[in-house]
Amino acid sequence: MKPTGEQAARLFIDHWYPDCCIAILAGSAAQGRENDYSDLDLVIMDETVPRPYRRTYREFGRTIEAFVLNRASCPALFMVGITTVLPSLQRMVAEGVVLKDDGTAAEIREQARNDLAAGPFPWMEEEKEAARYRISEYLEDLSGSSDRGENLFIVQQLAELVTEFVLRANNQWLGEGKWALRMLQRYDASFSRSLIACLEDFYVRNDRRSLVRLVDNVLEPWGGRLAEGHIIYADADLEEGEGWGG
Repeated sequence: MKPTGEQAARLFIDHWYPDCCIAILAGSAAQGRENDYSDLDLVIMDETVPRPYRRTYREFGRTIEAFVLNRASCPALFMVGITTVLPSLQRMVAEGVVLKDDGTAAEIREQARNDLAAGPFPWMEEEKEAARYRISEYLEDLSGSSDRGENLFIVQQLAELVTEFVLRANNQWLGEGKWALRMLQRYDASFSRSLIACLEDFYVRNDRRSLVRLVDNVLEPWGGRLAEGHIIYADADLEEGEGWGG
């Protein structure tokens, strides 16, 4: 019989990282959302590793993602999550299930929770304006396009951009992939349902109107669509043939 996620994680730790001081099971398996296709996310703190790394294994009938680090590297990795507004490591450490502990896991988990509770650095005005401009561009493209294939790609971009805009404008952490939706649901479950309904309108019924209205409503408190007068400066070290910043 296939072992449960936690059972597989414990077997994996004993086999591959028997000398680790802390092991935390994160992701779907730690939150009771595991299914037959769920991989296992493990944070492994091991003082014998010289530098942090991420490695994928296939063991005990599972795909296992091991995030391996030592204590010295933990603060720098936490800071990466803060500066990128994607604190994946903090989330795994704070919300996961401790499977092995030398007595120091509580301190590290407290730091992770403090980072998450503090929220990201404020969104800089120029970053907000750049995001508003990009969303406005895609709205114009969607309104003026009759090509179904192009519209599929435009709507995909709009869904990602408006999710990021809502989260950043309201001082919330971001997520990638399914975690983008989960972070939006945590912040505003009603809005996330509305966004999904609008996407269904487009993908199922080829009706873009509700999505355009929803995105316009998101932008309206921040000045609405932005186009005329917006300036995007090239990076100072821009090489010929490269794109523009913004």
